[in-house]
Amino acid sequence: MKNLSKVVSLIGLIFSVVLFFTSMKMNFFGGDTELNPLVRSTLVFIVSLLFSETIARITAKNELDKHLESINSIIGNTIESRSIGSTQDALSYIVENLPKLEYVENTHVKVGDHTQDAIYNGTFYNKFIIALKKQVDKGLVWNDILGESSFYRKKQIIEWVKQKPQNRRLYTKIIPNNMPIVNHITLKYKNGKKETLFGWASRMDKPVVEVFVTTNENLIRFFEEYFDDLGKHSVNNND
Repeated sequence: MKNLSKVVSLIGLIFSVVLFFTSMKMNFFGGDTELNPLVRSTLVFIVSLLFSETIARITAKNELDKHLESINSIIGNTIESRSIGSTQDALSYIVENLPKLEYVENTHVKVGDHTQDAIYNGTFYNKFIIALKKQVDKGLVWNDILGESSFYRKKQIIEWVKQKPQNRRLYTKIIPNNMPIVNHITLKYKNGKKETLFGWASRMDKPVVEVFVTTNENLIRFFEEYFDDLGKHSVNNND
């Protein structure tokens, strides 16, 4: 039943009002109580109302849980996506498949204080950068769209690429940090297969989130067009 929590809340209110007037004539606290009938009825009303509102909140939470479960089911059946795990799990997945790739479109735009980006200077992420450099040297084409605060990226790989621009193919566009975007990375394999990983964090203070992967052609096409549109807001020339 839709809006069941509202129905429960309304019934609870009516029931509390009925108890209020009933307790004006009947003493629910026992014959020895010295409470004024109005005070007694008010207490009964408040307790009854609190109880009914608690039931309504529990009902609302159950409704929300069912709604979210339904949404997840629809998403899973419609866009053919699956959870790949945490940020680190997703990076491990990319590192594992890097040798099989020929082309990548990647976004990395974060809002918040860039001094909180310790995860991107940690041991695991540095291993990812080393693996990425190795494949770029072997011919992998990597396209980045970054936020203006992604200073670490410049030090980690952009300056390295410029040392041998004729042998390395990494293209970088910078867009404003305050653009609300869906971070994603599209992988094109040497055998023609494509997939997109999405759900990456967009906040510096929440770097670890759940990442999803899809091979749905329509959804991948959407992200490819989205990537092109984001590039049009670049504040720098294409490297």
